[in-house]
Amino acid sequence: MPLRDYVLTVFRDCGFPNADTFVRRKLLKHEVLLLLDGLDEVGDPHLDDVLNAIREFCNQYPHNHVGLTCRVASYDRQLDDVSEATIALTAFNDIQIAAYLRHRSFPPSKSALQLMIILRERPQIRAICRNPLLLTIVTSLYAETDYDLPSSRSEFYSTCVEALLKRWDYSRQVDRKNRFQVSAKTRVLERVAFRLQERPEPAADVADQELIDYVATVLPDIGLGAERADDVVQEIVRNTGLLTYVAPARLRFAHLTFQEFFAAREFDSRSDAAGLFERLHSNPIHWREVTILFCGISRHARELIELTLRDPLMAAACIAETEGAPVALAHSVLSQLQHLSVSGPDATGALKAASMMAASGKAPWSSDAFAIVRMGLGSRDKAIASAAIWALANVPTDEAATELVAALQREETREVAKSALLSS
Repeated sequence: MPLRDYVLTVFRDCGFPNADTFVRRKLLKHEVLLLLDGLDEVGDPHLDDVLNAIREFCNQYPHNHVGLTCRVASYDRQLDDVSEATIALTAFNDIQIAAYLRHRSFPPSKSALQLMIILRERPQIRAICRNPLLLTIVTSLYAETDYDLPSSRSEFYSTCVEALLKRWDYSRQVDRKNRFQVSAKTRVLERVAFRLQERPEPAADVADQELIDYVATVLPDIGLGAERADDVVQEIVRNTGLLTYVAPARLRFAHLTFQEFFAAREFDSRSDAAGLFERLHSNPIHWREVTILFCGISRHARELIELTLRDPLMAAACIAETEGAPVALAHSVLSQLQHLSVSGPDATGALKAASMMAASGKAPWSSDAFAIVRMGLGSRDKAIASAAIWALANVPTDEAATELVAALQREETREVAKSALLSS
């Protein structure tokens, strides 16, 4: 139905019958604010109809206001012809994370302040917490289980997945009936994630029947009958939340990073570092996170890092995620970053990459990485000096704090340092 007619049904359902005259008058007086939430939850078969209904409404009543929300990955600016602006919400900063934590309940032995201190010491996990969904999971794991939050993202996702598959419910005394072993569901998720990640648009949802049909081809490989595919998928959806319905009969991973993590595990199970690098080379944006997560979990991390050495920014991200990365490789990458950080279009990226390697204070190369960032502070190029300040804000060490305090005291860098600290 036309969008205006649908609005009338909402009024009726909320106890305002016969609202046609009221709504028409408000529309003509330009006094309507129409809020539409979750375009990404509309299934593909109906998306064009919904977009056309919104477009028709905007053209018919152009002086009213419409606000529409959608996940970034699912919006291709289809309504630019009728919209005044497309606005992306930024990630949480530390102040917003702290505000969220102040409203959460913690057991007597734990507190929001303690969790903020832990996150400050673990910049990789703090970066994850800039996403509200993942902040919720981190907070719940900290408050409701006996887990210690790890330092790397890969360790966190391993912990998180284990908790969602079995331990979290147990800790909260929630009894869910599981007919399938964790190992079987894990293998299914790895294969499904790999298949979805291979698509041109990995973040898009998929028809549940298509996914079930694919799982039916996977189950014989793990000792289960193909006829149990629907039961396996529904148990994952119902008991873990790792796969979730976003529209009737449409599924996707609860967060794209879970898909990327399971895809990385599938490459690891296949011992296929070369295959992952080929995909990274052909589509860097598409496969970047899978590659980094692979390095955090795989015994083949060195092979993949060696393959990425021609791209020192990518290699640095992989090394920062890899526990026990080869020292020689790390210093080779730092040498390239030092050269790039002096000037040119890659200087900002090089300083950020160096700060990632410096953030792990226990690594044997962390002091050399920090030296590159510190050197950027003295650059005569204001853009490079500003980039170095922003990079410092993500290094959780006393040395970094001292340099940031000094930047706050200098008039020429005070505002940049203040912005970096507020956003870090």
